[in-house]
Amino acid sequence: MTTLNQARAAVYKRFLDEWVNGDEPLTSFCFDNEVLDGDNLIWARCSVRSMPNTQETLGSPGNRKFKRRALARVEVYTEPGSGLRAADELIQVAVAMFEGRSLLGTTVKLYEVSSAEVGLVDDGRWFLSTAQAYLDYEEIK
Repeated sequence: MTTLNQARAAVYKRFLDEWVNGDEPLTSFCFDNEVLDGDNLIWARCSVRSMPNTQETLGSPGNRKFKRRALARVEVYTEPGSGLRAADELIQVAVAMFEGRSLLGTTVKLYEVSSAEVGLVDDGRWFLSTAQAYLDYEEIK
């Protein structure tokens, strides 16, 4: 059984394992609903967002299985006019961290990994590229 908080923690751990090499991260980063301090030219955000769920079995409390779904996403923000090379390399790291994965110690399975260039965001302050994966996990309630 896995809860949303456990699924989120497992995705965040996977991100940290791939994004931070020793003491040096690939870029500055934050997780969803966190503030990133500093004036960075390139940075990333990792998030997990809930999606609609289904109930797989009926029964008494403590014996009902639910299939939960969420979306894991890595957003890479680069300076406008800096080209796509750095963003593309970082997005490929994010794609590789999600592709064909089950996350250890949980029921989380990642699939349908994709990437995209979103374009200018935040009134042209950043160029946004993303990698995302759907994830499923089971919860017993």
